[in-house]
Amino acid sequence: MKMMLVSAVFATLIMYATCVLPTVSQDDHLLVVLQAMHHSNTFRQLPTMEKVILVEMLAAAESDQITHYVDTIGFDRVLLFLDHVNRYNQTEAHLLEKYLIQELAEEETTPSATTFRRSLQSVIHTITSNDAFQHLSDTDQTLMLDLAEAAEHGNATALVNQVGYSKILALVEHIMSPAETHVFLQYLVSHIEKELGHNHHHGPVVG
Repeated sequence: MKMMLVSAVFATLIMYATCVLPTVSQDDHLLVVLQAMHHSNTFRQLPTMEKVILVEMLAAAESDQITHYVDTIGFDRVLLFLDHVNRYNQTEAHLLEKYLIQELAEEETTPSATTFRRSLQSVIHTITSNDAFQHLSDTDQTLMLDLAEAAEHGNATALVNQVGYSKILALVEHIMSPAETHVFLQYLVSHIEKELGHNHHHGPVVG
């Protein structure tokens, strides 16, 4: 039922954006969502600085520069923006998060693993920079730092297989918001999928 509602809302967003802005391709999901959000109640409710972020993100999406923009403002700031959107409209926040991650992956211009390593590394950096991280046990802190190092060298799959997703997610959920935990999981899964694909064709990734 929830997925049907999300699909219906997204279909409405597409219809709205493509009617108001007929030059927008229906295949450019991130741009469609951002255009629709710019004309929605969500935009009017956002704090001024978050409105600026949305407009800047919209401009970046129009010129296929989302990766550059995220690198410029930092992934921490993107997560904060998503949290603000989530307060006013969870559906739009979910869609924006989903298609933002998809767009970041699509803007990868080389077959190397640089971008997905950087993306996962950015999320892990957000976690280890959180004040609550310092209150974890030495063992738990070491696990997250080991995951960061493993991701850097293309060996995250082996570590996750060794300790299990549940252990890692439990640590992240303990110190991060549900939205941030969801983003972390998506990047971790995406990283492992690409790591497995790269290793299958080229052997282990060396960072």
